[in-house]
Amino acid sequence: MERIDHLGIASADNQAAIAVFSGELGLPVESQQTDIEVETAIESFTSDKYGVVYHSRTPRPVGGLRVAFLTAGDCELEFLQNFDPSHDAALSHGAAGNTRQDQGAITRFVAAYGAGLHHVALKTPDIDAALAAMQRAGARTIDHTGRPGSRRARIGFVHPAAFGGVLFHFVERDDFVPC
Repeated sequence: MERIDHLGIASADNQAAIAVFSGELGLPVESQQTDIEVETAIESFTSDKYGVVYHSRTPRPVGGLRVAFLTAGDCELEFLQNFDPSHDAALSHGAAGNTRQDQGAITRFVAAYGAGLHHVALKTPDIDAALAAMQRAGARTIDHTGRPGSRRARIGFVHPAAFGGVLFHFVERDDFVPC
């Protein structure tokens, strides 16, 4: 592990959190995004005369998260807010991702505990090696290999039982340097 990458905070209202942490404490907003998972139905028509034709239907949003990263020194705060595409069609940011599972986790967390610290993320140069090492050590992992995460990262969660009830995940990403 290289360092703490970020602290994930389940949020009921990212804009209110930004008002406090950026507006009152002065932490800069690193980025904001909306992650949406969509389902796309594909139909196949097979004809002995015309061959196979594929037709896709309009994608249907099924889940999402609004994510805001605020910088605090060499660490960041990641605010995660449930985003239900069926109730809120206005998107101000658009980075699609694999988020349905994460959306459900944030929704359940806020319903059970309210807004607050959700996870600690540790930066690693090799997500798959880090998860494999945890598995070899007998720790239960939620992800067995890295999967897509925010900001061009690959992430993988370790079950809270492995770390005394604290949810950890590993992050593999290059530091982003804008042009």
